[in-house]
Amino acid sequence: MEAPHAMFVHITVDGSGKVVKVDADNGPVRDWGQAAAGWVSATRAGNDGYSKEVTAQTAPINMGAYNTIKPSQKCFTYMDVGRWGGPSLNFPGSQRNFGIVCGRRTALCEYVPNTSLNKQDNLMIDEEKRRIDHPINDLIESLYSDHSSVNLMSHDYATTDPSLVEPERETVYVFLPDLHLPVSAREAPHTKDRLGIPTYNVSDGNHMGRWEYRKADLLVDRAVVTDDEGMVAGVFGKRMCMNARSWFSKYRNADIFGDPGDSRFTAARDLDRFLDLIAASSLKQRIHLVQLGDMYDFWIGLKNFCGQNDNTPPLVVLGDRDGILAGTFIDFWTNATHKLLGPLIDKLHTLPVRTLTFLWGNHDNYLARHTPVRPPGSVPVPGRRQEFREHGIYFEHGQRGDKENRDGQISGHEFTQYVFDDRTGFLRSADPQRRYLFISVAAISFAVKTDFAIYVMGHTHEPWLASIYPKVFPA
Repeated sequence: MEAPHAMFVHITVDGSGKVVKVDADNGPVRDWGQAAAGWVSATRAGNDGYSKEVTAQTAPINMGAYNTIKPSQKCFTYMDVGRWGGPSLNFPGSQRNFGIVCGRRTALCEYVPNTSLNKQDNLMIDEEKRRIDHPINDLIESLYSDHSSVNLMSHDYATTDPSLVEPERETVYVFLPDLHLPVSAREAPHTKDRLGIPTYNVSDGNHMGRWEYRKADLLVDRAVVTDDEGMVAGVFGKRMCMNARSWFSKYRNADIFGDPGDSRFTAARDLDRFLDLIAASSLKQRIHLVQLGDMYDFWIGLKNFCGQNDNTPPLVVLGDRDGILAGTFIDFWTNATHKLLGPLIDKLHTLPVRTLTFLWGNHDNYLARHTPVRPPGSVPVPGRRQEFREHGIYFEHGQRGDKENRDGQISGHEFTQYVFDDRTGFLRSADPQRRYLFISVAAISFAVKTDFAIYVMGHTHEPWLASIYPKVFPA
């Protein structure tokens, strides 16, 4: 078990309370940007996404008021819950991270799909090495079964002085991180000739916004245009162009969750078992389960259906592409995801716990503006929220201060397609996690308004737990 990290964040502000510089652990933080101080926002679930109270201006930091707070109070717990997914075709590693918060205690955990870990070694203990009587330990114990155990990666106790804010102690928050559920797991549709050679004369229907699906190659396809289905005319009839064919293999290579139809890839099976254990827990009437966004993935291998928007709320602005309505695009790929993982998604959307909350991330940011339409009789997709900042806890997906992936920015989507085209996996592995940046975003939010003791995010795919100490200085 790893002890929680500790980090000091120095925030420099001018006379108006505007942040002009951020240093973390005595080093400058680059690209934290003006957005890093965060929108002072009030959000609600549903198609309207952002509420009208969101402002494009950063809230000022009242340095005088902040510096009257006792040093012992100028601290909060920061938890990045990591990711749940893998292995997959091109990514052999797996992650089964989840987080638990109750009161001032926070636990960063890993679900282990076997019984290899001892229960007593993965519970919170006091200085005398005795088991702490706490709902987090009760929940961890309930996740042990004849096919599972839990790795308690780290745990923390938020600052002990409750005069600023006291996190609500009745609720047991369970956090599920990024999933990036796939929309496709198949090969390009085809038949074979008498010699067993694929003919690729079968259409997969309209391109529906697939990345470069209709881009014909004059040398390979002997054509310069395709129809809306990525098909080109040939001597023996229509056939799928090379880019349309390769889309399927590129998607399978880029998938990081894992094909649920392949027994080698167990992310879906493990999540299904995890949800069953949560639903069977004696604490289920106290559990508030939160999925932190990027559950669906409408980016990888798909065109961008959002426009650039730098400062005018709502930041997520949908746009139609290539004759396809944005809502139709979202509905289609949501339902494609459900064709692969429908029972699992339905179980998550209807889990019998006290409260369920679903956020949007950057890869499913369209859900800020549109709730997908499911076929009649299907379990509906719940509305998504941007954030939750109540009862002494603040959680969000975490893209807010990411200049390439924040709501309203389209450059992150463009880079995602470079990752899609890269069959080696190198570009994905080269993406920096920018820990200091995201900690600084949370620290500035705390300095603006000290109404939380625990901050939780996803987005980076790398689990991390720390105590953060923000300090504010004049410019």
